[in-house]
Amino acid sequence: MRISLIALIFLLFVSVLSAAETTAVAEHVDTFLVKYCLDCHDADSEKGDINLDFLKIDWSDPHAAKVWAKAWDMLDGGEMPPEDKAQPSAEERAEVVAWLEAELLKHDRPGGTVLRRLSQEEYENSVSDVLKIPFKVPESFPADMASHGFDNNGEGLVLSPPLMAQYLEIATAAADSVLPPPVEQRRLKKETKLIGPGDFTLNFTTGHEIDGVLRMALSSDPLGRASVWPNRFEAKVAGVYQVKIDLSAFEVGEDHVPVVHLLAHAVAGNNYAKANTLKLLAEFTVSADKPNTFQADVELQRGETVVVHYENAPLSSDQDKARKWLPRLAAQLTDMFREDPELGAAWMKAGYQRSDRGWNWLERIEAVRKKGGLDVEGFDPDSPEVKEFALKMARQSVNLVETMSCYRFSTGPCIDIHRMSVTGPLRLIDDNEEIAQQKITARFLGERDGRDDREYAEAILGPLLEKAFRRPVTEAQLGKYVGIAIEHQEQGNRFEDGLHLAVRAALCSPNFLYRGQREGQLDDFDLASRLSYFLTSSPPDAALWKFASTGELSDPKVLEAQTRRLLKHNRVKNFLSSFTGQWLDLRLLPDIMPDTRLLNWNDKDLKAVTEETELFVAEILRKNHPIETFIDPDFTYLNKRNAKLYGIKHPNSDAMKRVKIEPGGRRGGILTQASVMMATANGVDTQPVLRGVWLLENILGDPVPEPPSNVPAVEPDTSGATSIRDLIEKHTADASCAGCHKKIDPPGFALENFDPVGRWRDHYPVYEKVGDKVVRKDGLAVDALGTLHDGTELRDVTDLKRYLVENIDVFGNCLAEKLLIYATGRNLGFGDRKEVERIVEQVREDGNGFQDLIVALVLGDAFRVK
Repeated sequence: MRISLIALIFLLFVSVLSAAETTAVAEHVDTFLVKYCLDCHDADSEKGDINLDFLKIDWSDPHAAKVWAKAWDMLDGGEMPPEDKAQPSAEERAEVVAWLEAELLKHDRPGGTVLRRLSQEEYENSVSDVLKIPFKVPESFPADMASHGFDNNGEGLVLSPPLMAQYLEIATAAADSVLPPPVEQRRLKKETKLIGPGDFTLNFTTGHEIDGVLRMALSSDPLGRASVWPNRFEAKVAGVYQVKIDLSAFEVGEDHVPVVHLLAHAVAGNNYAKANTLKLLAEFTVSADKPNTFQADVELQRGETVVVHYENAPLSSDQDKARKWLPRLAAQLTDMFREDPELGAAWMKAGYQRSDRGWNWLERIEAVRKKGGLDVEGFDPDSPEVKEFALKMARQSVNLVETMSCYRFSTGPCIDIHRMSVTGPLRLIDDNEEIAQQKITARFLGERDGRDDREYAEAILGPLLEKAFRRPVTEAQLGKYVGIAIEHQEQGNRFEDGLHLAVRAALCSPNFLYRGQREGQLDDFDLASRLSYFLTSSPPDAALWKFASTGELSDPKVLEAQTRRLLKHNRVKNFLSSFTGQWLDLRLLPDIMPDTRLLNWNDKDLKAVTEETELFVAEILRKNHPIETFIDPDFTYLNKRNAKLYGIKHPNSDAMKRVKIEPGGRRGGILTQASVMMATANGVDTQPVLRGVWLLENILGDPVPEPPSNVPAVEPDTSGATSIRDLIEKHTADASCAGCHKKIDPPGFALENFDPVGRWRDHYPVYEKVGDKVVRKDGLAVDALGTLHDGTELRDVTDLKRYLVENIDVFGNCLAEKLLIYATGRNLGFGDRKEVERIVEQVREDGNGFQDLIVALVLGDAFRVK
């Protein structure tokens, strides 16, 4: 059969194309591979899943570039062939490395980000930007899967059918927020809710049900400490309600007249909101020791309830800025001792135990009182000893207030709530939520200005679609979405319902959900999006849009100016939180609970160690400090909590403060901060292998492959009988482990002086039970010695810091690669990495500023291509 001319031309075209994408392996390279590599890396062996047994390299195979780039890395770094194999001469190695580099630069160019959807954070910010409302996805929304260290990487941002169903559901909720369904007419249906003493919210300090009444003894501004409210009543509609409450005074004395406030509080609001910020509904003076009925007609919004607040109780737990609450608590305790000296003598004898709180502390004190033998006659409430004891107890402020409240329930002064009722609504009032919603809808719709429905829809949807799609909208696109709205209206629905459907469709469009749909060099609009999502996790703002619209953004001078502008924008906090949290693994911290044998740990401690790192990185960016600052700075941020961890004297305050430190020491920089040391441990013990792997991945830029599945992990000997070094040396006796551990272990051991919460230690702890207590003793000495691949000896973290500062491009390349992976959403190919090396060298010569590094990356080819 004769082949057609068209088919022949097609075959010739394909053959030419294939030849252009295929490279014959040079003879000297083939000789090198046969002699030094193919014993382990041919089709039969494929150690490490690498096969180099080819006479030609087919660059059209996406796997080829990865394989040969890996070969280049191993040869250039001197890691292959293994030490126990025949070694090539320096000249042989250099010739092959040079040939591979030239071919990889030709065929593995910068770029290659796969089509990627918006991450959860980007999606929330984009919806907020398009609709001009705050927006969050529901708790049920699937978490993004991290790839190459970040959750905005294209390889991890897949779109599954369940996720698409979620997008459809969320788009409806988002559209509802600006175009809600018609509000049903509110009906006046009067009901009465009876509330007994047991029908209020309670805890240790708010009140106590006793003798058929709810007794309150404490005054405190935060609601949850001293106020009560019905646990099964909230206003169903905005209206006027009649409140009746029976109150009496209990043992108040002649000098105290209790005042009770009724306050309006949203049931779904903050239960520790301050009483003085809430709407006052009524005020009652309670002087009789028998119940009196107090009544008030009050206005409640939908979802609000009625709070009962003891406004002026003598017992108060409020904390003030002058930090006078401790002396005040101490004085209140001394007053109790003055009223009842026997109580004071018993309390001083009982003292305080960590488990003491509320009733159990009071019961222990009463047990001491009943036992007798107290020197009540010699007890002087005004003596220095008693005052010092009272102040010591006041430092246990929460527990002390609970205990004093429990005591006051039986001695007074208190108020008693006998019963309460709420009847209504007596009449309806304007609903604040509906008024706010009407304003949002009016702002979204804008003025009609005499336009017909189609023109009006175009005026609304045109700007919205440009915001959603992050580029100018074509006439065809606008016509499509306007058609959706008008067609839905013509089917008998409201005009707003048609717009609602069009908005939902836009929020589910690939043009909204996906970024980077065009191959090759980014145009100005895609460049604006990549830059904005990189530094703000949000769509481009008006300034970026303006320069993209005029085609000026791709001008390097304009692009640099806009990058520096965004680095000063308040939204850069999104970048700092997201990038730093993932690069340094700070996101792991909330799930790590330190061993209670190490220290008592709470949310304030977590906040302190996290803020230290965030503030530290923020300053490096803001002031364009050289990237050496990450490793060996002369400052950090401390408050009393992380300062205590570090053994540094600091004012007794939770406020974070910039503190000068000496460079070159054990403290300072991301390698020594408690947040990073916690993130690279598990809260109980440390493992040099885990920290070593983390350092290679995130600081040294030399990640190791996953360990073989048949090799067990190294488990620390928590009894302290065997050193971790002995365990690892036994583990690495296996030849399949030794190669990687030679890289992993030295930097990992350099951090061994830091315990699981970042405290310095010279010995591993050993815990022994002595009586009822667990006692910490010094175990084996910490051995932090190691030798890096180039022969650098490490004694501890100070040597590792010195090595990184002296070889700052090692860290600079790693940091730049992390930034570029985060910015572009792809793992870096050979061409990307070579460009990074060039940029890092250039920035170092210009001062090595962190901000300058980010700008240089944005201006580079790797950032500006898909």
